[in-house]
Amino acid sequence: MKTLFRQVFAGMTFVLAPCLVAGAVDLVPSTTPPPLGEWSKECNAGFKLSAMPSAWSFFPGQGSLVVKVRPAIDFELLSTDAYTVHRDRTGGERVFDLSGFDFMVLEAEIRQRGTGRVVRLLSGLYLTDDGKEPVVFEWDGRSKDGSPVKPGWYEIEVRGRFVPVWAGVRSSDGYGYRDFDGWSIVEEACRRVVTIEVVEKEIRIRGMGSRGTSCAPPPASYYDTVDATNQIDLRTTLNAVIDDHASFPYSSTSTDCWDIVNDADENPSNPSQVLTVYKNEAHADGCSSSCSFDREHMWAKSFGFSENSGYGRIPYTDCYNLHAANSSYNSSRGNKPHDDCPGCTNTKATDANNGVGGTAAEVNLTSGSSTACGSTPPADSIWETWDHRKGDVARTILYMDIRYEGGTGEQDLIATSDRSLMMVDTTSCGDGYQDPAYHGVLSILLAWHAADPVDSDEQRRNDQVWCYQQNRNPFVDHPEWVDCLYNNNCSGNPVFGGIDAATDLDACADTGVTIIWTDPTVWNDECSSGCNRSFIVKRNGVAISTGDCAGSFLEGVESCTDTTGADNTMVTYTVEATGDDGDTSDGGTSADAGDYVDDSTGPVIIGPTDSASSNAFTADWTTDEPSDSYLKWGTTSGSYPSNASDASDVTSHSLTATGLSLSTTYYYQVCSTDPCGNPQTCSAEATVTTMGDCDPGANTPVFINEFHYDPAGTDSGEFVEVAGPAGTDLTSWKVELYNGATGSLGEVYGTITLSGAIDNEGTGYGALGFFHGPIQNGDPADGLALLDGGGQVVQFLCYEASFAAASGTAADGIPCELIG
Repeated sequence: MKTLFRQVFAGMTFVLAPCLVAGAVDLVPSTTPPPLGEWSKECNAGFKLSAMPSAWSFFPGQGSLVVKVRPAIDFELLSTDAYTVHRDRTGGERVFDLSGFDFMVLEAEIRQRGTGRVVRLLSGLYLTDDGKEPVVFEWDGRSKDGSPVKPGWYEIEVRGRFVPVWAGVRSSDGYGYRDFDGWSIVEEACRRVVTIEVVEKEIRIRGMGSRGTSCAPPPASYYDTVDATNQIDLRTTLNAVIDDHASFPYSSTSTDCWDIVNDADENPSNPSQVLTVYKNEAHADGCSSSCSFDREHMWAKSFGFSENSGYGRIPYTDCYNLHAANSSYNSSRGNKPHDDCPGCTNTKATDANNGVGGTAAEVNLTSGSSTACGSTPPADSIWETWDHRKGDVARTILYMDIRYEGGTGEQDLIATSDRSLMMVDTTSCGDGYQDPAYHGVLSILLAWHAADPVDSDEQRRNDQVWCYQQNRNPFVDHPEWVDCLYNNNCSGNPVFGGIDAATDLDACADTGVTIIWTDPTVWNDECSSGCNRSFIVKRNGVAISTGDCAGSFLEGVESCTDTTGADNTMVTYTVEATGDDGDTSDGGTSADAGDYVDDSTGPVIIGPTDSASSNAFTADWTTDEPSDSYLKWGTTSGSYPSNASDASDVTSHSLTATGLSLSTTYYYQVCSTDPCGNPQTCSAEATVTTMGDCDPGANTPVFINEFHYDPAGTDSGEFVEVAGPAGTDLTSWKVELYNGATGSLGEVYGTITLSGAIDNEGTGYGALGFFHGPIQNGDPADGLALLDGGGQVVQFLCYEASFAAASGTAADGIPCELIG
């Protein structure tokens, strides 16, 4: 690809660097955005893109961010000429094949959140012949010109267009996503924006699952919009978070529910195996049709959605409700409600795998038979799951109850203890669809939930299904919400601010550290008198066990002094509040402090580091003990006539030198003195150079800073970047594209309409990029003109060779300037 950088305007050299660094972007506001946006609307709803990243916080120094993309295909929403259907090897199950499309072209647009500025565009290709394989995008944290982006929030929007077999193009022809602009026969896939954070230092990345289809677990912000203060609001807000997931087909040559169940029910002790839910037997992993095991609908499909069609197809294919199951056990369970089965003698044994199962006590119990169409289950129709899986079953049914709340295009599924509401409806007596539909037995499921808490296997399953469907089973992440939703016990944790202060009263004597806190504003324990409320103080995450801060403190006690920590050592203090109901909160606020004594030596300085603007620089350093801050500087080595200081005794120091000259090198030292009278310590001399004149005057131009054309292979991903003073409104501005070829010499062949305001990328300057395809390759010559909002030509540039405009705005005798 050819790239031209433009830094000359009207015969004047206009130096952007260091005021504007190409590709660098500003920090985005620190508010945490939702990780997934809304689904796009102008698309074929039969195609949804499930795009999930390898991490939600990304430090480029740790490697590339990986985004894996899979099409979630809803064949019912496609025209019948888009696919074919065949039966599996048993002749029973229908398998869908996307035979009407050869491939999908994709692009991943990475842009700064808030400004919308595109920093990188990546291309991808999905082949329907390899329908099970994801499309993998990798981003190294750099912009389109190779420079690192600044820390902040970035949006990744993966777009895809399916190309039909009758389009007359092949995947090997090298077409990109934008090459199909205006093609009515391609099908746009629905997508939603993934938001990630680029951070400025190395972080601990939460581990992904053991299979390549895995992704990062959700960020802490996933449930931020959930209101757990009361039963009604919790149901409403929780449904809004997990609703409208990416739904995959039940059986298909593309990614389907077989693939997801294989992944979700993987044997943690042997990743090449799948474990079944009831028998706990092992089967070979990777089966995609005619498998040796079944897929069990935990919420029996005959209670509401017996057919994989219509509105019922969404819960039918919801993989949180689908579990690998032994075929015989699946048949024996049928549609029996989950219930306790006291006195039952019909047992279904389990196998010993992954450290559980195989004993006489670890068995499933059952009685009665499945319920026929048009009937409700009698009292003796029971399936009692073995103890190790009771909680898993319960939380699956509760997920279905909260996920399917009715509304447009979906039915209302309701967990109940009333068997008379659990009506069976199949095509033998109806259409196989009910709204609302009921399943249970709720009271027993709540007891199972309490008796069998969430374990690591269930958490791993939740993470694996999340990587495909882009939603969660919230009761695996927050089992405490079950009590609020179904028992109306929504007390929650204390609303506690944490530590107010942690102070070393004398930095030169062994006086200890005094920790101060304030009672929670709300205890949330529904206790009005005689309440057993308390606090504990922790040092580096461990409860202090000796001294004044040891043990628990009753409500109303709001301070203690820790004299048992190591001297001259910085530690982190936290305070944890516990309500009468046992719920706890540390408020999230901690404090770093240490009990310092006179060590008879001056502070040890680490650093400094610095950053500069056009008229100032800031120096940062740390010390091994609390001490003051002193910065001295000058323009001659060894001479420091100017200074700044701060008398506060701290271990992290920062001072700024102001009133400096442009483009000037300064020599400086940082110094610190402890409060114990020991000699001052100073760093070695360091240098820093201020920036050039970055004050955007009234006559500073807006200009074409960069454009890309003639990439290797097919033209795609081409753009024009316009730079200028921050805040310049480009509404009504345009770029006209001129043809320099014989026969069309000087004619306009395209127009790019600009929009938006130029962002601030450093001391008053910025740039906006605009994609357009294609931009001609300059054979033998081509050009482009920048027009302001009033239609006046600001620039007329040509490349490869000079020529005169024959049409368009630049045709009024304006010469083009040859730039390459």
